[in-house]
Amino acid sequence: MSRLSTHSGFRTTASCERKAGEAIGAATAADGYRGPLNVDFLYRESDGALFPLEINPRRGLGGILADMCICQFGQGYEKAVSAVVVHSLPVSKTITTYAQLRDSLLRQGFLGPESPGLVILPYSMSALAAKAEFGLAVLGTDGTSAEAALGEITGYLARPSRRIR
Repeated sequence: MSRLSTHSGFRTTASCERKAGEAIGAATAADGYRGPLNVDFLYRESDGALFPLEINPRRGLGGILADMCICQFGQGYEKAVSAVVVHSLPVSKTITTYAQLRDSLLRQGFLGPESPGLVILPYSMSALAAKAEFGLAVLGTDGTSAEAALGEITGYLARPSRRIR
């Protein structure tokens, strides 16, 4: 099964990204660089071309998500886990604390025993009260689609028309 990851709105196969990333990593290592390397790519579907856009000497969200998956599911997680991460997810302005966010997700069945096959990991909560947004990683197991769950969660949390308790 081919895993797809979404980055900057473009869908790319993980194996293409990995091969290109490893080639870029080998080139920077040959020049003496040691440490984390974050590479952003653009994928052109029409011919499968992959273009590196930006190379940064730091860990990116993809690396952080991979670490979360390895901690939760072990090495080789990509064969059984669908994963997606967003840096800034908008939420209703009525949600200003982690407890409110947790309780909202629990009531909708996104957390706890009602959501078998789904792991939701909020992070970067510091922006929640100030900007009404936060970071979220969604991991789907047992065939659960992380992207579909993220879409449902986003739609629920961003509703401005009613108060979310």
